[in-house]
Amino acid sequence: MPSENGELPEAPRVNATSARTPRDTEPHGTGEYFLTPYVFPCFTRHGVILLHLPRNKYYGLSKTDANFLERIVMNWPTRSGVADAISTTVVSENCSMRCLVQSLLGVDVLQQTRPPRCDIDVSRVSLDGPLASIGDEIIQRASVRPAHLATFLFSLMSAAGCLRCLPLKSIVGFVSRRKVRAITNGYSFSLDHTAELVFLFRSLRPYFFVTEGRCLLHALTLITFLAIHGEFPCWVLGVRTEPWAAHSWVQHGHYLLDTNPENVCEYEPILAV
Repeated sequence: MPSENGELPEAPRVNATSARTPRDTEPHGTGEYFLTPYVFPCFTRHGVILLHLPRNKYYGLSKTDANFLERIVMNWPTRSGVADAISTTVVSENCSMRCLVQSLLGVDVLQQTRPPRCDIDVSRVSLDGPLASIGDEIIQRASVRPAHLATFLFSLMSAAGCLRCLPLKSIVGFVSRRKVRAITNGYSFSLDHTAELVFLFRSLRPYFFVTEGRCLLHALTLITFLAIHGEFPCWVLGVRTEPWAAHSWVQHGHYLLDTNPENVCEYEPILAV
């Protein structure tokens, strides 16, 4: 589970540099293993980071390891540009690679039976191109009323309680299903409404917690606050590799909510719902 302050645990350090290119998530491998559901990959210039949502852990793979798994894992995802770079690495199926497979089987990253479909509806977000900050650049002022305070307190307590007591898989699944229901019922993003809500949220937040070191709590509280008021942007988890760090924020298209590009531009999104 997340730590007490609502942050993702530290992952193994990987000697890689983040590189953003469009993803192609079609099955690629032709072997006998399968990537376990709820394991989400993030490609870097020198390898792959895997988020194991049920275990709330990150695993780092080198380019050589990723190339080997690309060949033996039936549903291994790939993306344009990175796959070609990885495929130039010469791989020998020796003892170390067999040990790698056994290790990944042991931590439930890989399995030998075809997995069921993941029921989390994953969104796609990009940090390429110009980004605008709702809260810093786009401001829609509004008066804070008692009902806003009550909604904020409920959102904060709900987020803190969930991060303390529930596995991240359950929290992400709930957020995903709530958003899918809203879209099914005709939801469409409103910039003016969202900007007003972010202004209210930012007006209240400093009285209750600081955001530094609590990005997961901040993002989940904001997502809950917005959902109560009928807005459903993306909750994003991202990673960087040099130096290693994990981060969480809220985004819709090229709009960043209650953050700015400088805080997120070094990260590669690994999961967005």
